[in-house]
Amino acid sequence: MIRKITHIITSLLVVLGMLAAATPAFADNKKGGNVNGLILSVDTAANTITITPKNGAAGVTINVDISTQIKRLGKTAILADLQIGDKLEAKYNAVTMLASKIEATVTMAELHGTIKSVDATAGTVTITKSGDPLDVTLNVDISTQIKRLGKTATLADLQIGDKVEAKYNAVTMLASKIEASVTMAELHGTIKSVDATAGTVTITKSGTALDVTLNVDISTQIKRLGKTATLADLQIGDKLEAKYNAVTMLASKIKAR
Repeated sequence: MIRKITHIITSLLVVLGMLAAATPAFADNKKGGNVNGLILSVDTAANTITITPKNGAAGVTINVDISTQIKRLGKTAILADLQIGDKLEAKYNAVTMLASKIEATVTMAELHGTIKSVDATAGTVTITKSGDPLDVTLNVDISTQIKRLGKTATLADLQIGDKVEAKYNAVTMLASKIEASVTMAELHGTIKSVDATAGTVTITKSGTALDVTLNVDISTQIKRLGKTATLADLQIGDKLEAKYNAVTMLASKIKAR
């Protein structure tokens, strides 16, 4: 009898041990996964996202389908809206790797400085940071909001020497917003020479012997004796008032009498 009871107890312990060993595996199959990190790649054809976890672990690729709830910057989005470099939090099935919920934000940075160069073909603008010799090149695409002198503009409208404030993705360097203004200066003096071929006018500043040469193009508003004029209409000895870009020396407005 004792042997029989002992055998039964032993059998029960073995079964319980097997169940205990099996339970974690079952729990793992049911347990959801979580990942926080930066988007490394988005594949809209395969419906997958690869994330670099912020803890430095190996990249994680999760699947996305119509059941996945996606938000970017707090708004409902689709897989194609997600960008490389976005900060991301995702919940997913640890077995199928199917994401149930994805929330993406952007690692934004700000930049203040002066435009050094604009490449409309490459879609880039290079800015020299204020108080720093460091140049920063930002990418620009159709999503970038650009304003110059308070008006909606394009990349091609931006000028070397413009003062600029920009917000951009610190990972992809894509600008989300660019606002440009002009560092303007004023000049009063007497016209010393006019070169219509080179598009320049040289002025001797009032009360000094200093000569300043300004550039003139089709954007320059010119008036002489109160009437609209051209560069060729200006005369040596005319008294002149001018507003110009202090970096490019391009005159925006000239009044002569």
